[in-house]
Amino acid sequence: MDKDTNFSHYVPPVKSQPTGPIEKNPRLMALDNFKEISRIMTKNYLANKKLEAKFGKASGMPKNERDKKRIEDDAQ
Repeated sequence: MDKDTNFSHYVPPVKSQPTGPIEKNPRLMALDNFKEISRIMTKNYLANKKLEAKFGKASGMPKNERDKKRIEDDAQ
């Protein structure tokens, strides 16, 4: 597939009734949901890496930052 091709070409929409509105195909909806979930998980993973780098050594942190990190970790 190239950038100009969409999955909607291969997965046609579904009509709920002959005169009813055209609905998105359930398979295409699942693919869209997967893309959104993957985007959110990647964003959270990158944010976690930044926090890990920021709070890498717990022993070298000042007490107030260590307490702040502990509160953040407990909230998750």
